Formats: sequence, structure tokens, C-alpha cells
Amino acid sequence: MGKTVEQALLEVMEEEELANLRAQQRRFEELRNAELVETQRLEEQERRHREEKERRMKQQTEVLKKEKETGEKIAARAFAQVSANIPVIVYLNIS
Repeated sequence: MGKTVEQALLEVMEEEELANLRAQQRRFEELRNAELVETQRLEEQERRHREEKERRMKQQTEVLKKEKETGEKIAARAFAQVSANIPVIVYLNIS
């Protein structure tokens, strides 16, 4: 009879140990999943920041391009106006 009680105690201890291992495994998986979620959140945040930076750089490039084009148009108009007046000035100087 002592062996039966001893065997039953060993089985109970094994079941408790298995339950503890399962609980530990569950906690580990919960922690791993939480870390995975946090990693994904940080990656998404980084992606949004990178895209915003790229968008702003593209926007700034467009602004600089338009400013350059505007400057070139102003210079071309000024040159055209001066060029248009040259024949009149030359004619007046000849006369």
C-alpha cells in the first residue's frame, strides 16, 4: 500500500510540475506576443516618420524648383523688355 501512495504522490507532483511548465510557457508566449506587437508598432511609427520626411523633402524640392522657374521667367521677361527697347534706343541715338 505504501508504494501506491508513493506512486500517487509522484503522479500528483508530475501533474503540478506540468501545470507549472504550461503556465510558464503561457507567460512566455504572452510576453513574446506583447514584444512582437510593440516591435510592429515601432516599425509602423518609423515607416510613417520616414514617409513624412520623404514627403516633406519632395515638397521642398518642388518649392525650390518653382522658385527657380519663377526667377528664370522674371529674368527672361526683363531681358525681353530690355531687348525690345534696344532698337528704339539705337534709332534714337542714330537720329
